[in-house]
Amino acid sequence: MNLDTESRPELGENLDLDLVGQTIGATQTGNLGLPLLLDLEVVEGGGEGPADVGAGVRTDVHPRIVAILGDEALQELLDLRLQGGIGDLEGDEVRLDVRVHLEQRRARRHLETHRHALNDLVVRRGEGRQDQTYDAEGQAERDPESRHRFFLLRRADTAARLGRRESRVGGAGFNGPPWAGPAVRRERGKCLDSGPMRFDPIALIAQAPLPWLARCAVPEDLAEVSHIGEEETPIGGDVELEAIERIWRTAEALYRTGITPALQLCIRHRGRVVLDRTLGHARGNAPGDPPKGPKVLATGETPFCVFSSSKMVTAMVIHKLDELGTLHLEDRVCDYIPEFARHGKQWITLRHLLAHRAGIPNIPTEAMDLDLLQQPDRVAELICEMEPASRAGRMVAYHAISGGFVLGEVVRRAAGSDIREVLSKEICEPLGLRWMRYGVAPEDLDRVALDAATGPPPPPGVKQMLQRALGVDIADVVEFSNDPRFRTGIIPSANVITTANELTVFLDCLRQGGQYGDTRIFEERTVRHALSEQSYREIDLTLFLPLRYGLGPMLGDDPVGIFGQQTGRAFGHLGFSNVFPWADPAREISVALLTSGKAILSAHVVRLVQLLSEINSSFPRQDRPAAAA
Repeated sequence: MNLDTESRPELGENLDLDLVGQTIGATQTGNLGLPLLLDLEVVEGGGEGPADVGAGVRTDVHPRIVAILGDEALQELLDLRLQGGIGDLEGDEVRLDVRVHLEQRRARRHLETHRHALNDLVVRRGEGRQDQTYDAEGQAERDPESRHRFFLLRRADTAARLGRRESRVGGAGFNGPPWAGPAVRRERGKCLDSGPMRFDPIALIAQAPLPWLARCAVPEDLAEVSHIGEEETPIGGDVELEAIERIWRTAEALYRTGITPALQLCIRHRGRVVLDRTLGHARGNAPGDPPKGPKVLATGETPFCVFSSSKMVTAMVIHKLDELGTLHLEDRVCDYIPEFARHGKQWITLRHLLAHRAGIPNIPTEAMDLDLLQQPDRVAELICEMEPASRAGRMVAYHAISGGFVLGEVVRRAAGSDIREVLSKEICEPLGLRWMRYGVAPEDLDRVALDAATGPPPPPGVKQMLQRALGVDIADVVEFSNDPRFRTGIIPSANVITTANELTVFLDCLRQGGQYGDTRIFEERTVRHALSEQSYREIDLTLFLPLRYGLGPMLGDDPVGIFGQQTGRAFGHLGFSNVFPWADPAREISVALLTSGKAILSAHVVRLVQLLSEINSSFPRQDRPAAAA
């Protein structure tokens, strides 16, 4: 029932007051997408003073709300007063039993960010606010875009960070001047003072209309191109909900540089998905696409090609077959492919290939013919004719493409089926993964995000290095990756297609020693073996960087590594380019950042580093990093 001037509820009567659409502070709950139902029980007074009149506080608030708010904020909720006359207690304050129900599951985490508004909640008799209520479930059904509403929670805050103010939540917005950076003082998740606008050179450079800078169009309102998946509240008090929002704001800043048509980010903490969001378009918003042409929004279900991150998946297929006894890491490649022994390659082992020490980092140019993907025998012939660049085991040089083809052929001959079938049977199906295979079925091609060449041209030196590693120019790599032959074929080192959410399932399985939930995929010693260090800050002669390698995965480092600061226990594998999947047992997290923009060096690198730093800072390390050597 609604409270109005005619109603005089009896003691003990429950008043189900729907506050959707009523004023909470300066905002409207209907616009916020945060429908609240307050179950108000009228109780009999019995205290000594006005503050204690009708004290009926109970502590059986929904446990999900307790987990979100914590004790302090929960007490703030329970201390709300209903001002106005009820029964014979007219003019006095009545403490109420408040039960809060979130009818939209995805909105619950944002109650923390905006809980300060609840302190201003006053239900006054006779002001007509009760007549503004409406059915929350019906409104959600009428509004198919309700899953995006949580972005409106932060629009006023975003306006302040960009140096401007907005009259109301949900009002029209704009990017603001490109030189306006965040300058805001915060307290308990709310914006207190926008302060003066601050010069932001990264935003200025990223948005500058430079003729050689290939940028994607970025909408003024990111809510238009945003999608949120199923998210849960972090366990324990180590991670604040506001920290999750800071991570996402940093991801939004990366997207605003215009270097990627789509961005997908998923983070699992202690096995729970605490962030699973997507920005941008799967198709139709590459730099060369017509501005008013058809566009397809990316969602959490949109799969991306993860390029070189596929090597970590391929490596774990090899480790699984080693665990099963189908093959052994110390076996020579020529034990399975006798003709591979040509040109002095008879001493190359599977271990050498996993550690990038086989001495065959470059692939013949003719092997990059996409028509060969359907001819495994012809691919095997080409890799057997390769001549080694160095003695096996002597030096580390990143094998961008070649190692995957060799390992794929070894699996085909040792297991009697192609590596795609082995991956599906031994890993993906037990984990319940829809994607994470080499390529996709032809009927799924339209669901995969298209890649785009973005950013400025790579500088001299970097361009030659990438051409030597990949065998083709960067523009050709993007063209190849969008070709249906690439996306339906098997390229073990380059064409695993999956979502960020599914990739974190795989990473979390490795983080937990090969077990995910009640399902054991790998023996614990198999995972330890895969993560054993094979190269320690040795200069990679392909990438010319000091990297740490395991037997397949790349490893983090202290004080700074490829996955950010203090990541000595982290492991994962970078993908071309701006694809960052990794897990960190010290922080109990698994992260997958997938992008479809293939910029190499531009202003976005600063935002990317900031994003890695924000993630690592938001999840405290549970051990002390080892002293640097």
